[in-house]
Amino acid sequence: ALSEGAHSLFVQERDAVGNFSASGSFAITIDTTPPNPPVVTGTTPNNSMTPTWNWISGGNGSGNYRFKLDDADLITGVTESTTANFTPAVTLLDGAHALFDQERDAVGNWSASGNFTIIVDTTPPQLDLLTPSNADVIRVNTLAFTGTSEPNSRVDILDAGSLLDFVMADLQGAWQYTSPALTEGVH
Repeated sequence: ALSEGAHSLFVQERDAVGNFSASGSFAITIDTTPPNPPVVTGTTPNNSMTPTWNWISGGNGSGNYRFKLDDADLITGVTESTTANFTPAVTLLDGAHALFDQERDAVGNWSASGNFTIIVDTTPPQLDLLTPSNADVIRVNTLAFTGTSEPNSRVDILDAGSLLDFVMADLQGAWQYTSPALTEGVH
């Protein structure tokens, strides 16, 4: 077997009495090294049912890619393209969706697969306000609110539809907020 790299092959013909012809030559390059895998990115979690994945070459490729959503088999049923992004034509269900992507070099070697998983989450969090209760009449103008929501979610604090502030729920979904001084009346 020939090693990777450039080779010049020389051929001569010999007749029955031992005379040799002039040499003919043929230059070839053996290249079995694949390019580096593409670097795939996206925004996760994502509240779009048709999120977009993007990628850049990992190096040594020709800009020709093949990719597939939610299936690491990049031999059958793939999309081949020179574009470096993908948005599904059909909506995706909530959950994890991985895009697998390979790049080909100039001689046809395919890279290992690069991939990126986007979590599609279109379900709003369930918010429970624990204190104070909805109909409480309060004798102080600064209130402490506590509640639960989806872990790590943002909880917006509104007064008559206007954003006062926001807090982040912790890993268990608990949150708390102390209001600024409120004017007398219904809030």
